[in-house]
Amino acid sequence: MRALDTNTLIYFLSGDPYVSRVLTAWREAREAFVVSTLVQAELLSLPRLTPKDIERIEGLLGTMLLSPVDTA
Repeated sequence: MRALDTNTLIYFLSGDPYVSRVLTAWREAREAFVVSTLVQAELLSLPRLTPKDIERIEGLLGTMLLSPVDTA
């Protein structure tokens, strides 16, 4: 299982070739991805998001496990 942070997903969504290549290879190797609810909130609060951007982000996050953030 791979835990991903906000910057990694921003690079992926922006089409960064290196990050896209690595994440695609991990997906092909059937790696599972997990992101925290904090990452979800950060991505969805980026400035100037269009409805299409929100749809892409939600679609991407829908393929990953979502982990709540708590004090534990």
